[in-house]
Amino acid sequence: MQIFRFFTLVILCFFMKQGFSQECLGFVECLDQVQSINKQDASPCTERARGKKKLKDKENTAKYLLGGILMAPGAVIGGTAIHELSHAYVIDRYGFEVLDIKVFPYTNEETGYSYMGSTTWNPYNREEGLPTNKENFFINAAPMMTDMGLITLYSTLSLTDRLPKNKWAKTGLLVFMGAYPTVDLINHMSNTAPYTDTGGVIESVSSGLDVSHERAEKITQGTLGAFTAIGALGVGIEAYRILKPAKISKDNERKIKLSPTITSPGIILHGNF
Repeated sequence: MQIFRFFTLVILCFFMKQGFSQECLGFVECLDQVQSINKQDASPCTERARGKKKLKDKENTAKYLLGGILMAPGAVIGGTAIHELSHAYVIDRYGFEVLDIKVFPYTNEETGYSYMGSTTWNPYNREEGLPTNKENFFINAAPMMTDMGLITLYSTLSLTDRLPKNKWAKTGLLVFMGAYPTVDLINHMSNTAPYTDTGGVIESVSSGLDVSHERAEKITQGTLGAFTAIGALGVGIEAYRILKPAKISKDNERKIKLSPTITSPGIILHGNF
């Protein structure tokens, strides 16, 4: 029995010396050092794991940022197509002829204005006559209303945390459903010239509500600004969720917990390894 105890103690001290670079000069000191291991918050393995995790977090941040940037051109083209199809749908519903749809940026030679896209239509082909003020409003406001619908849906899912947990899916939805409609509304707010969609909406609001042009512009800009803020909130929340580093759970940390007990006929080691 004494030989068994001796070899057990030798093995224990050797393990501590090799694994933790500690030396114990006696039986009591050896046991004290074992107990001190239990009081440590993290082992060298955990520290190395945290270092590797930080490096991986930086790589993941760059990966998702680059992915979002690469998705942006597709979002612009796809978003422009949705924008112009919104116009075309309402025009067709009112019985007018759609002549041409452009989904790539260009400059109109007659007006000198630059457009991301356009929908050309014939306002004279309908038997009922030219479009009414109400019809003009919805024709011009159709893409803005589409943006507002996408922003409302996206932000609602974001605020309730019901968007997919996969970060690539989150990135794609952020670019297409969150960022592009929000940026499109910002573009509408900043471009209120008479030949633009926003300019047409302002004129319809002014005529329909019988208010001044300045008042109609404030109403239009206020509405667009409110939905832009909602969209920016949803995008900000999801961007944080995508880019934030994952936390290390204490339950998943590598730890060595030893609890020596002196019994007959030897020393018992138990705990978490």
